[in-house]
Amino acid sequence: LRAAVHGNASQDDGTLSVRNFVLTPGTMGVRNLGNTCYINSVLQSLSHVRAFRNYFIDLLGDESNTGKKVEVGEGTGRHFTRTDTVTCLATLQRSKRTTTRTAGRGGGRGTHAPKPPRDIGAKDESVCFQLHTLMRVLWSGSMTAVTPYAFIESVWRYVAQFRGFRQQDAQEFLCFLLDRVDTELSPPPPPPSSSSPPPPPPPRRRRRRRHRRR
Repeated sequence: LRAAVHGNASQDDGTLSVRNFVLTPGTMGVRNLGNTCYINSVLQSLSHVRAFRNYFIDLLGDESNTGKKVEVGEGTGRHFTRTDTVTCLATLQRSKRTTTRTAGRGGGRGTHAPKPPRDIGAKDESVCFQLHTLMRVLWSGSMTAVTPYAFIESVWRYVAQFRGFRQQDAQEFLCFLLDRVDTELSPPPPPPSSSSPPPPPPPRRRRRRRHRRR
């Protein structure tokens, strides 16, 4: 509590009250959806890597680019519109399906592995865009905790292993996340040139003659 707030605390009748409640950016929590604490631990660790955090916070530019389409990566062809932090929060916590139906409350165990939503948009498919919204919300200092519905649903779309609310390996999720980020930020391979000669045909296999025994 002391790391998250600044102010005067007083105790009356056995209850703790905090005055002048002020949140510190970077101390926001990430709520579990079932047993997704392995995802939260990776996200919180990456959010405190300054170079990683600053890159995704500034992924779509500064506030002067609000309302403008910005390309994610160089030559990738992925253009997203930068929005304000309030819209980022609404996007992050928007669930296009009942994500918490089997998650339970208080981190309950969920065994159901839902399929990714069919109506998910191109923006929601981008893991980099979801990291952009998540990092901005985590370091906004506006809330005590956030529920990353949209981020988890974007992960479900690519890897069936992480679908559902079961406990998974944090290192495997970290490897997937970094690999997916590298894929989205890398430009697509150039199309084959029409002037290049066609590849040679595969060699023909010689047929073996069968000799009849006399």
